[in-house]
Amino acid sequence: MAQERALTLPQQTGCSRSRGPTTIDLTGTGYSADTYNKASYITEEKELAHKTKILIARAQLWTPSVADKIVEQGLKQSDSDYTSWIGFRKSDSPVGEYEGAAWQEEVVIPTTKGSRRFLWMKLRVFAPEAQGLHFGRTSMQLSLSAHPEVDSIGHRSGSARAVRAWLESDVFQTGRRFPRDITFEQDPAVAQMLLWIWETYRTDGEMPSMITGVSKYDYPEPNGADPVDEKYTGTMETRKWMKEVLKMKFKKGDALYEIGELK
Repeated sequence: MAQERALTLPQQTGCSRSRGPTTIDLTGTGYSADTYNKASYITEEKELAHKTKILIARAQLWTPSVADKIVEQGLKQSDSDYTSWIGFRKSDSPVGEYEGAAWQEEVVIPTTKGSRRFLWMKLRVFAPEAQGLHFGRTSMQLSLSAHPEVDSIGHRSGSARAVRAWLESDVFQTGRRFPRDITFEQDPAVAQMLLWIWETYRTDGEMPSMITGVSKYDYPEPNGADPVDEKYTGTMETRKWMKEVLKMKFKKGDALYEIGELK
């Protein structure tokens, strides 16, 4: 079991109902986050999936048909007992009126070095009005609060924005972000985790590279969050790394798979 991590989380404003979400006030942003976990997630799973599709449309990540495919696939791939969903809303809006979401599942992955308790971030999506507030990083912290026993976390993305948020998070062990700090081929157990994740959660893509973590043609169409506004220099630097070093082809639907071991 992983040791408990000390996360600096926004102040909780109240206890959740027995079958309702836990609400966190995101101090200084004007937003709150509702975490659906265990009973509250199981009860609302179908409705939360519907809200996810609406948010994808608002953010213009994919066309409706592809959004349907990815979300429905995400439902089939999940064990509801170990899945959570976080909705971001303006604090003066009622529960259920969301402008962003993070969807994740906790799994146990067998490796030659023993089983790993892993958190897969299935999807993060934010409508335009909720972008630029660093909710990508916040969603990672809140996800770990909902799944405190995991020892590692992973995601896939065709968006430099999402990858930048990932790289800027302070939850990882130094030098243990794959493939940014170390390639998958340098740690056979983590390489096994990558293959397990890809086989379980992939959409259409080729087996990811053990050096770059890139799966070619993984998404049926390009991620709508690309290209990035050039005024965001940090994200542009990340996109350059993804394109020039990892050789990603954004317009072909390539996805970057990343894993990070937690402090």
